[in-house]
Amino acid sequence: MIIRIISTIVLLALFIPALLLCSTQQWSFLIAVLIGICGWEFANLIGFNKTKIRIFFGIAYGVFCWILYYIFAAEISDIKLLLESKFIYNFYFSISIFWTIFIPLILKFNTLGKIKEQNINLFKVVGILLSLLVLLPTWFAMIVLREISVLTLILFMAIVWVADSFAYFGGKMFGKHKLTITISPRKTIEGAAVALLSLIIYALLLNHFGLLDNIFTTTENSDLYFLLGAIYLGIISIYGDLFESYLKRLSDIKDSSQILPGHGGMLDRIDSLTATLPISLFLLINFAKY
Repeated sequence: MIIRIISTIVLLALFIPALLLCSTQQWSFLIAVLIGICGWEFANLIGFNKTKIRIFFGIAYGVFCWILYYIFAAEISDIKLLLESKFIYNFYFSISIFWTIFIPLILKFNTLGKIKEQNINLFKVVGILLSLLVLLPTWFAMIVLREISVLTLILFMAIVWVADSFAYFGGKMFGKHKLTITISPRKTIEGAAVALLSLIIYALLLNHFGLLDNIFTTTENSDLYFLLGAIYLGIISIYGDLFESYLKRLSDIKDSSQILPGHGGMLDRIDSLTATLPISLFLLINFAKY
């Protein structure tokens, strides 16, 4: 527990100054490094166990993110232009469908497990495609949400932090019925319900203190949009967590890595965010006006 607390303090000591002080370019580079680490971990989850191959994955993802930054630099620097981009809209609409429909179906029918049993090479190929859909949209969303405002990124990240915290305590206090036995036995229906209730309260508090005005600058009914969005994202965050747990079980791995003492891997810390942040950006594209 002490190691876990120390790791958390160190992470916050690095994250907060970077969030507040870095330029867009510097922030993009730091998040590219984070995604590179996640790519290194993801490779292990989809059957690439050799160290050199995993390092290659990590470097490739980091470099690819950096290249994407220069490709979309003009759009990133002009939020209004970006939010009106049809390409960005269609891409993040597709990612929203991916997390809302396809990931639940994969979990329900154990699609990847069946593919792995029949053809390990096909499993690896599908795994690579899934890693692209999970990691790259997350990188771009973290850049754009911060470019809108630091507070915007924090408020959407906090949806996951609030949901995770209250799901844990709700499960401890009231948990009786398993949410899923085979993938993550510790998660309970009661814990999930408490998490969603906490997000309703979270959204109401943000509206009460006028913080939603920083996100929805001219949209009517912004309080209702954020309330419904927070509930939706709370549900999606569960699937983000379950999907990584599912991959770990398929690979018989407890943690994605040991890079964070007391926490496991980077993916273990941001699994829910990989699902919610891309959809958060899509919701803003639809409902926020700048």
